[in-house]
Amino acid sequence: MAERGLRLWGSLLLALAAGGWLAAPAQADGYVPLVRVTCAPPARYAAIETLGLPDADPAARAALAAQGFRGLGEIARERLSCALPQGTLLIAVTIRGRPPAPGCAATEDGRLEVSLSGRTIVSADSLHGGCADLMQHSIRVAGTGVRHCVISFHGGASAVNCSSVGSY
Repeated sequence: MAERGLRLWGSLLLALAAGGWLAAPAQADGYVPLVRVTCAPPARYAAIETLGLPDADPAARAALAAQGFRGLGEIARERLSCALPQGTLLIAVTIRGRPPAPGCAATEDGRLEVSLSGRTIVSADSLHGGCADLMQHSIRVAGTGVRHCVISFHGGASAVNCSSVGSY
């Protein structure tokens, strides 16, 4: 199941990047910040992914919802948890409520805190970037390790920065 989820995520990322949604800054009114949480205790696996899309039409939003992506505000109203054999994973999103920049609806508006067994493993002040820089976070807890990758898109260029957050 986890492998299927990784394949789906990779396919979705590729399709979105090929479609140009993530490769170019937005000058739009319909920026959509999304988060997906996967919890699979029998597999000792959990994942948290962030995604920000400019001008996602209703069909695109429905397709992403079918894949488990939820709006940032919806996630912020809940404190999500996942009881893994490695410990309890807690996911908290805080909405900062900064107003958008003129001519840009892609303003960063969230903060992410992830802890495992009471220890903070990820603290991110920027979940989706803004008009000049779009980004995604991919956090994976698998077996005894935790990996955090940040994918940044700036002016048509992209960069990936991954780090091992720790082992449990």
